[in-house]
Amino acid sequence: MNEKITLKNNSFMKMFSFLVVLVMVVFCSTTALAQIQVRLNLTPDRVYNGSQYGGLEWKNSTAKLVNATTGAEIPVALCDVTSFDPQTMSACRFSDKNAGKNKTCEVTDLSQFSAATLTDPVTYQLVPITSYTPVTWSKLSYDPVGARLVSTKGEIKHAFLTATYNAGNTITKTYNGSDLLDGNQIELGSINLSGYVAGETGCYVSEITNVYAPSANVGLYNTTGNKAIVNGIRIDATVSSIAFNYKIHEFEVNARILPKIITVKEDAIKILDHQYDGTNTATIDWATTTTDPNLLFSGVIAGDAIDLDRTIGTATFSDASVANLKNVNISGLLLNGPQATNYNLIPNTALSHGNITKANLDPTLTVSATPVVYGTKLVDIVGTTITPAPVGFDYRIEWLYNNVDSNSYQPLVSETGSPLIKARLTRLVSTSPSADDANYNSIIVPANITVTPKDIMIDLIGANNKEYDGTTTAVVNTTNVTYNTLADLLDVKVTRNGVLDDLSIDFSPLTATFSDANAGNSKTVNFSGTPLETGTSLPNYNISYNSATLANITKAPMLTMKLKDAVTFSDIDFPTNFSDGTSFNDFDFVGFIGTDATTFGANFAAENFKYELKQGGVAVLPTSPQPGTYDVFVNKGGVTLANEDLLTMLDINNQLVIN
Repeated sequence: MNEKITLKNNSFMKMFSFLVVLVMVVFCSTTALAQIQVRLNLTPDRVYNGSQYGGLEWKNSTAKLVNATTGAEIPVALCDVTSFDPQTMSACRFSDKNAGKNKTCEVTDLSQFSAATLTDPVTYQLVPITSYTPVTWSKLSYDPVGARLVSTKGEIKHAFLTATYNAGNTITKTYNGSDLLDGNQIELGSINLSGYVAGETGCYVSEITNVYAPSANVGLYNTTGNKAIVNGIRIDATVSSIAFNYKIHEFEVNARILPKIITVKEDAIKILDHQYDGTNTATIDWATTTTDPNLLFSGVIAGDAIDLDRTIGTATFSDASVANLKNVNISGLLLNGPQATNYNLIPNTALSHGNITKANLDPTLTVSATPVVYGTKLVDIVGTTITPAPVGFDYRIEWLYNNVDSNSYQPLVSETGSPLIKARLTRLVSTSPSADDANYNSIIVPANITVTPKDIMIDLIGANNKEYDGTTTAVVNTTNVTYNTLADLLDVKVTRNGVLDDLSIDFSPLTATFSDANAGNSKTVNFSGTPLETGTSLPNYNISYNSATLANITKAPMLTMKLKDAVTFSDIDFPTNFSDGTSFNDFDFVGFIGTDATTFGANFAAENFKYELKQGGVAVLPTSPQPGTYDVFVNKGGVTLANEDLLTMLDINNQLVIN
């Protein structure tokens, strides 16, 4: 291997020399290309100085260089420019001296630019002025024809004067949500101007359009740094061309923003319904009162957050009586909220409307009454008692049945104490006159009503007179029956709620009996059995009847008493076999009723009937009869009886005729 190297030594050395040279050339070219080409970051723009001439300005004092290709600014921290002051080392001439934009200007003396030195010449390379081609990011470019820097977009800015306001007055306005004040309040003649250039003078303020307070809020702004700022200032001058080149720095003036007066809108504050209690106190319903300032207030600035202090405020009705939409006067109101200090509430009162509703009566009230007779209408009930009793006033009572107004309802006996019967109580203003008290609601309360049956006294149930028949049986006679002394049951039955009661009485089950069977006048007749009472309305009546009456039993037709033909008398052997005594069986009786014959026979001897002998019509005394034929007669009490004689028997209920 060494041998091979040695053989080629000359040619190898030649090649190495070539490569070294090539590498050095390439290295040198790379170093040159690595430097960034930069231009001075200059502008012809300046402030008015009273002359066409003036120096150039750094466009940005913190970046005095720009990339010559891209225009990107290079901060002085990376590379600064020394030994060159554009304001003093370059003279730029404008086409005229006056302030304005897009003005033509030129720099003809370019010698001073060569003094500019970079603090980092390794990284950056300053291109010559002659290479300043027109670009969008710089107003200056090189004009090779005139060998100068030129611009058609140069600007001479207005010089600023300093204004001093000597009047000392305070600019005042009422709060309106804006910090803009009225410039017309500034006394223009009291503004002194200073800061002229080139010995110029004669400017004055002719108009102020903008004055701004430090805040839009109410307050006094009169301390340094906290005053109103005046700008939007127009100036004029005795020589108008001078004024053209000046503007005035904004200056301060004293200012005051006063609170804006607002009022509460009518009915914006809501009022709770107030139940009558004899007072006119009202209560504000803050819960339903709007929080929207534009609905709550008149005069508030849109967007301001303002409210009322919802912990205070007194509300009073115009009077204490019940009514809807009554005037409510509200007083003692205060503002609240972030913008509250910007407003004055004048007056601090408001007008709203609210309702005083009727008060409720005592829910424990009850109504009772003395018992009423069936058929009585509720409205006709008297003797009512209301508990608790009213003091200093009274109640009007209206009756209800099953919750329906029913003053004319006639309750049944079975509805005694019924919960269906109620009373509506309406409080009256006083006991007299009886006008309803409009401040109270009526109330429906229980009514304890006792209904008693209606009494019907049925009288004059009679019995028919009869002829003696030996019995006590009597026949009921209802011809003259009376009902509570009236002639017809219809006259006493109740027509209830428009319908006549169905009560009916059948007397047929009633029986009558004389106190005894004997004839007589005004004899007592007793009734037994019960008339048949029917009808669904029957429980509502208490019916009674006369239990007895009087009737006559007239004597039966006269008895016929006849001596039997079969009675024979034996020959009389006086005094041995003669007797004047009679026997019941000696006679035939016609007309006896029932067992009266037996009774009569048992008592026959007491009637004292005697036989009597007559001859030729002359009585023969039994003590001295003579033999012969005699007629036999019957006498009673010593009186000879003849046919058709009427005899009064010891039994006074009977009469007989002797034939």
